[in-house]
Amino acid sequence: MQIDNPEHSEESYRLSQLIEQLIDQNEFDQARMCANQLLVSAPEDPEIYALLANIEVNSGNISVARRYMLEAIRLAPDSQIAKDNLAYLDGVEIQSTDNAYMHQWFVWRIRHLDYPRVISVETVGRCNAKCNFCPHPQLDRKFDAMSDTLFEKIVKEASTFPPDNFKGFAMHSVNEPFMDRKIFDRLALINEIVPSAPISITTNMNVMPPRFFERIRQIKNISQWNVSFNSANKSEYEETMQIDFDRTVTNVRRLLKENSERPFVDAPIVLSRVGPSASRNNQFVSECEALFSQFVIGRDFQTSLLGKANWLGDVTDYSPFFYDSYPCHQWVNLTIHCNGIVPHCCVDAHQRFPFGDVNNQSIVDIYNSPHWRNLRQRVSGRDVIYPCNTCNLR
Repeated sequence: MQIDNPEHSEESYRLSQLIEQLIDQNEFDQARMCANQLLVSAPEDPEIYALLANIEVNSGNISVARRYMLEAIRLAPDSQIAKDNLAYLDGVEIQSTDNAYMHQWFVWRIRHLDYPRVISVETVGRCNAKCNFCPHPQLDRKFDAMSDTLFEKIVKEASTFPPDNFKGFAMHSVNEPFMDRKIFDRLALINEIVPSAPISITTNMNVMPPRFFERIRQIKNISQWNVSFNSANKSEYEETMQIDFDRTVTNVRRLLKENSERPFVDAPIVLSRVGPSASRNNQFVSECEALFSQFVIGRDFQTSLLGKANWLGDVTDYSPFFYDSYPCHQWVNLTIHCNGIVPHCCVDAHQRFPFGDVNNQSIVDIYNSPHWRNLRQRVSGRDVIYPCNTCNLR
């Protein structure tokens, strides 16, 4: 974010370059010090105010950035670049007040500033499927399991969160939860220690442990059950997921029947599809209706169409990018992988950008680490944050 202003001394140029490097490294406090050093020697230089605006944009302080850019324009009223930059900043602020997603975000930011809204827990790294939209086959932890001690630590810490704000546990990440032989015991532990916490389950329903329905009926507060189904025809399903279609359909029909007769999920079972093709997505809905025609859509089940994530570069043929000047709801959620690492978000499958390790840190300390808290508190859009600006999903 620069303006078309004139000559600078060699020292000014050197400091300006250093400031740009510090911004790229997220060293915003040091960048501010350097910019203020420049400002002392040249208080009427509009380029320095543009640099300060650049620092504040990247650190998420949009309103502060606007004030600096207004000062740059006052000092260089003919600068078209400065005017364009101000228009961009105005647009970011306008979208913050004229967008339903942003209204929801502001509610979340206030309610979940100090404690996570949802904790996603990957209790095992295993998955029986090899989906073409998922990086699981390349994971180093794909044969690992979370220790009982670590899982209990997570649940006990969650029990200290304000109950009105905590929206519960999502029992999945980059895995199949029913590959965990201890999954029912873990769900029961949540019920015991955090009895009010909702539980969300995402599964491909190809794996069904012994006494499945007997044991799942003992679990309370299952708020959502999502079947990662992805295709309702055999050829596409098996090409996409590389597991047996007929077995999954049999299990899903049993699931729908059991939940229809004696509900253990508080809402219709969700059959979801991940895919970038709008025409195939529409076909998926009609195929599900035909395949499960003995059940009532909207009452027994519903379909959900999800964009195909690029997983921060791990997956090709992903859904188109959305306009990314929005915060991400993952900034108020927290994912914990089976080895205890808290990745940057749900699509940081390889833990390239970790925020902490629950083995030796508390959840609250990790959630309130300076960079992550800054995302919730100040940042107005993902386009100024790496790696968020490489993600194609909202």
